[in-house]
Amino acid sequence: MGQKSGKLTKQQTQSLRQDVSFSEDEIQDWWQEFIRSAKVSSGSKPFLTQKEFIEVYNTVYPGNGEEYAKHIFRTFDKNGDGRVDFREFLLGLSITSSLEEEKKLRWAFQLYDINQSGFISKDEIIEILQAIFKMNGLNQSSTKSAGLGTPEELASSLFEVMETDGDNSISWSEFRSGATRCSLIVDLLQCSPGSEFEAVLKQHSK
Repeated sequence: MGQKSGKLTKQQTQSLRQDVSFSEDEIQDWWQEFIRSAKVSSGSKPFLTQKEFIEVYNTVYPGNGEEYAKHIFRTFDKNGDGRVDFREFLLGLSITSSLEEEKKLRWAFQLYDINQSGFISKDEIIEILQAIFKMNGLNQSSTKSAGLGTPEELASSLFEVMETDGDNSISWSEFRSGATRCSLIVDLLQCSPGSEFEAVLKQHSK
């Protein structure tokens, strides 16, 4: 995948299909989206830095999503080199759109676990929720007027449901178990910006 333009070869798309749920046509479509912003260094595959990744993300999901996209980038950048190549990009997209609940939960846990400690703190939940609210153009006054909770209020409620062993942090097992009792923490990551986001919030605010 060293080319900067054109289509992927049949061999390349077939290789990628072994790891993702997309069709060959969908892979080609994502490749075209990817290379519009990708950089190429001498001897390397095309890649996105955080800056370019945010640009691509905002193209697909219009809105004030810069802070949220930074967190998405972190989960896509599997080797932590500050770059996302096309395979990492496609693998990340495949997981976030997967119908397999366990995969989505694993990804959601990684997203909330900002410092990659293996545990989630209340402050980390607040930071992610604030980014999601910002992407949807919601602030404290607008959420209150709409009868929705603030990020801080939602984080406290979620933390109370999920944190069960008294150590003031959420482990993977607590997260997985808690998500079955309160789906909001994952639902907010899956819904589209705008009316769908507010509908999910209102549903859980009842």
